[in-house]
Amino acid sequence: MPQTNYTYDDGGRIAAGMKSDTDCGIRAIAIATGMEYHAARKFIKEFANIGKQGNRRISKGIWKEDMDAALRSIGWFWCSAPKFEGRKARYSDIPGVAILRMARHYSTVKDGTLHDSWDSSHKMVYGYWCESAERKRERRAAEMKKVVGEPVTGELAKVLGSFFR
Repeated sequence: MPQTNYTYDDGGRIAAGMKSDTDCGIRAIAIATGMEYHAARKFIKEFANIGKQGNRRISKGIWKEDMDAALRSIGWFWCSAPKFEGRKARYSDIPGVAILRMARHYSTVKDGTLHDSWDSSHKMVYGYWCESAERKRERRAAEMKKVVGEPVTGELAKVLGSFFR
């Protein structure tokens, strides 16, 4: 069996006092975006309510269409999984930070390491959402501003940019 890069991460579920084990979409959003667990839960419930689900009851899963609408609203976009001859795409084939859509599951990969509450590394990846380049630049600028205290531009932005990915 191949070696996996897996890190246990519940996305803040236990700290939020939740016990559900059918919250993979919420966890994936919380882990990938840095959103608080309760905020991610509320966020996806709103999109489920107005989307294909048609209500806020997400205990049995989240439709891909509702997940897509929610993530697009915060600057993430859908990518099909890479195609390989003779095998299916796996988490390790996905670059950077991404929310993975797997067989009946959502998970997060960060720089080649799977972050989930269980080792789902054996699952095939159908596709993934990743942050748009524009959204990444905005997030990095906001993070740099928090540290420095004012907007960062020019050479300082280039130097600090390597610390804020």
